[in-house]
Amino acid sequence: MKKIIYRQATPEDAENIVQLSQFVSGEKNRWTVEYWKKYYYSYPTGTPFILVAETDDGKLVGHYSLLPVELSFGLGMMQSHVFAHPEYRGVNILAEFMNRGLEHAKSCSATVMLAFTQPRFAKVLRRLYGWKVAGHLNFHDYSQVNTAQYANYFRFVPDDAWYLWRFGDIQNNYIFPHSHYGKDNQQLWKNKQGNYIEASALGFDVINCWRPEQSNPTTPSDWGISFVIKPISNISEKLLDIRNWYIEIGDSDLHLQQL
Repeated sequence: MKKIIYRQATPEDAENIVQLSQFVSGEKNRWTVEYWKKYYYSYPTGTPFILVAETDDGKLVGHYSLLPVELSFGLGMMQSHVFAHPEYRGVNILAEFMNRGLEHAKSCSATVMLAFTQPRFAKVLRRLYGWKVAGHLNFHDYSQVNTAQYANYFRFVPDDAWYLWRFGDIQNNYIFPHSHYGKDNQQLWKNKQGNYIEASALGFDVINCWRPEQSNPTTPSDWGISFVIKPISNISEKLLDIRNWYIEIGDSDLHLQQL
């Protein structure tokens, strides 16, 4: 097995990163070279931490990143887009990524690391790296949503520059169509003002979104995402229970086509 070298990514790595991402996923996903560069090098909330793993002859075989995010209780580091070439998954690339990511988060005085992931990978993070599975975010349909009632929950608190980076404009409700197993949904990704939303007033029967009432601390649904946390400093135990969080779809690194 060839020696693995770890280093911070540069814009010149974009093409190889995109190719590796598509190879690992087994399909042509939404990443393009331009898209990857915009995602990381136009990010407005601090400087992303981007690592790549490559063999000593220059073949890129792994990718890892952390994005600084403003939370209602301090600075967090969101782990995102972690993948490795299948032929090199047995050489501890993930362990090296996780260790280096943790050290970087500590150096930035972050309170927590966090990630949105599939339930199976959430178990890996818990068993091998000491992450806590706060719970599972489940998609549900609602005829009305009152986001104002979650004002005192733990939450992401992005500024206007983040909204421009993520969505390209500033508005109150960010609602986008999304198809899941043949069903067309109108998903509420962000409600910027934190107010009452009536689906019928927007021309929809229902709106699909995440809400604390449907988040489950132990059991994922058939259509859900796990939310995991790695405490760095002493934190309240309440932070480790998904029911104390108000998280919107747009806070995560899902559905990147809207970037």
